[in-house]
Amino acid sequence: MKASPQLANFALIGPVLSVAILLSTVGFGGSVPFFAGFTLALVLFLAVLGAVACAHWEMTVPEQTRWASPNAVFSIMPLVLLVMAVPALLLAAVLTVVLRQWALLPFLLVSCVALVLAFVHRRRERLDVRAAVAEHRPAVPKIVGLSAPEQVPPGWVPLVLYRPSGLLRDTAVDYRVHVDGDRVGTIAPGATLVVGVPPGPHRVRLHYGRYTSPAVPFTADAGEQVRLWARPGGEPQRAAIDQWTRPSEYLGLTPAPTAPAPEPEPRSGRWRP
Repeated sequence: MKASPQLANFALIGPVLSVAILLSTVGFGGSVPFFAGFTLALVLFLAVLGAVACAHWEMTVPEQTRWASPNAVFSIMPLVLLVMAVPALLLAAVLTVVLRQWALLPFLLVSCVALVLAFVHRRRERLDVRAAVAEHRPAVPKIVGLSAPEQVPPGWVPLVLYRPSGLLRDTAVDYRVHVDGDRVGTIAPGATLVVGVPPGPHRVRLHYGRYTSPAVPFTADAGEQVRLWARPGGEPQRAAIDQWTRPSEYLGLTPAPTAPAPEPEPRSGRWRP
């Protein structure tokens, strides 16, 4: 699920629950304990954080298109919830101030943050789907599941991606490889991915969560191989900064004119000088 529908739910749950607590508190003549308000705010904050961090950033083009369709329930319901959340937040804030139930203010503040983030992510998701649809070329076939360029049938062009190992960044994750907008496989450190593509212009991009590489255009010529290196982009000491400032350039693809040398296998047995 995308982040915006979840955030829209949290933006509405906060004020609705606050109004219910305020009305019941007034009816019984009590007050909201500070610990209760703090706990509610903390739980909602963790939910908002999880929605932003753990949403399914990588989706297929048809999935993104369905999410962005103005007639789909996935697109209509978040907007309805966001429209309802605005007056609900205003009502909850007024009741909180009038009834002097200050313990609920942190809870409402987190709800406001969820509302703002929902609008931000909704806009970003719409921009992402436009870019994905523009890049997608569904009529272009690919051959996947190959282990060597020699397995590519005649008339096809091998696209060979190699990811060097021994780097300190992203050693525990695999990069997702997209060709012409379609995911064709993953590549681990020290591994090679071979994809067969027909002759002509193509585009390849790396994905890892919300981090991507710039799309690299290339022309596949019959009888030739296209070789690229897949690695983190930028400088290692700026990795944390790059994740926030330029996530679309956090990964990189560079031409590899020669085949990478195979990594040495570990020796076994007695060591000899």
